[in-house]
Amino acid sequence: MNTEAAKNEDFAMEDRELVNPEELNEIEEDEDIETFEDNDDREDNEEANDEQDAQHAKLKYLHIFGPDTKNSYGIMSQLYLHLDLTRHRFLIMGSRKNMARFPKLKEFRGLQFIPDVNPIKKIIHFYKKLTEADVIVWHSLFFPRQQYAYFLALFRHFLKKSIWIEWGADLYLWKYSNQNFKGMLRNFVHRRIREKMRVVGCCFAVDDQEVHAQFGDDVKCFYTPLANPKKDPTGLIDEVEAGKPNMEGKEKPFYNVQIAHNSFSFNNHVRLIELMKKFDREDMRFILPLNYGIYGINGQFGGVSYRNTVIKYAENAFKNAKVSVIKKAIDFNRYLGVLWNMDIVVFDFDRPCGLGTLRILLLMGKKIYLPAGSPYYNFLVSKGLPIFDTNKIPEMTFEEFVEPPVYTTKEWVYSYMNNDHVIQYWLDMFEEIEKNKEAYFQ
Repeated sequence: MNTEAAKNEDFAMEDRELVNPEELNEIEEDEDIETFEDNDDREDNEEANDEQDAQHAKLKYLHIFGPDTKNSYGIMSQLYLHLDLTRHRFLIMGSRKNMARFPKLKEFRGLQFIPDVNPIKKIIHFYKKLTEADVIVWHSLFFPRQQYAYFLALFRHFLKKSIWIEWGADLYLWKYSNQNFKGMLRNFVHRRIREKMRVVGCCFAVDDQEVHAQFGDDVKCFYTPLANPKKDPTGLIDEVEAGKPNMEGKEKPFYNVQIAHNSFSFNNHVRLIELMKKFDREDMRFILPLNYGIYGINGQFGGVSYRNTVIKYAENAFKNAKVSVIKKAIDFNRYLGVLWNMDIVVFDFDRPCGLGTLRILLLMGKKIYLPAGSPYYNFLVSKGLPIFDTNKIPEMTFEEFVEPPVYTTKEWVYSYMNNDHVIQYWLDMFEEIEKNKEAYFQ
């Protein structure tokens, strides 16, 4: 239920998915960029002690991000806070002028950027940056420009020393459905990249199953959840709980039911609307948040025409119940207010998705429907959370559908939303790689 507007980046960790990368339209400029070698040259001198030598012997990491901070701000903040920045450098796939569009980049000192030179020099520059690092950490394999994918498909030796941090969509939705030559070429290139990656950081606990299903059981998977955008470890938890409205003595005139959480077509809006039609004459209001995801992911799964079709379908399907469609950007405080006002939220996807919204809804104790049987559903239920089966709705009475859930534990929710707990998984991964580099990168 968030928005693509840059001013609302704070809570846009929604789906770990990128807005249409081609919208970035980067502007690039010449600039001098600090390298690992430059740093070492300044530090090295004849009086270098043993401690410095030991430091230089440790691995040097290059973290690569796209310029859009919508998804990356939270984890970049935590990595900057907890890592040794003399050994962990950060490269943005774009120029310094991207800071005008994504001003949160200004908060991170020492960022490296791609200079504005001719294409051949850009390739040489990028090649040099990757060569300097001992380990390359790719934060999502959806790139702001397709040229980066072609580069990696050509210079695959860099992938042998790479870690792929998947953000959800770049694991589950990377294949193009269009089977023309362009679509087949892109699929070939992206598979060529992914199948060479033998170390993967998984952003949700069950994503390793999908990695192994696609790319083999010998891929080493670490759990690397994405941190939320709050710098205080429990900042998001505190803000959500502080916003809880006082409903003592108040009675709602109807139930608020949210259908899906954005405009992406994989939400199966039409199916969910059909499931809800049976309650059209009940005291319900249906809310469709369609203000995010309009442009799809990776050139697919969206579009203004699809959103308009969903709106029209809902208006025709519900003759008696009130329908509210959210089409405009809203800030985070109002976003929380809308979620607190929900009674029930109905989803129809069987993979980890909508995690930014889901974690808040779970903390709020809302009634949540997901299709049963998927690793996603099974994991949440295994944590003692009262998740209900979307596929059982046709068999339910109105009373069964609206019956409040009973939460007996939220232990996993509090841990998942605590940035100190999240970043520890990352620190554990780097520690393990530091000890056993040869086992992971050959």
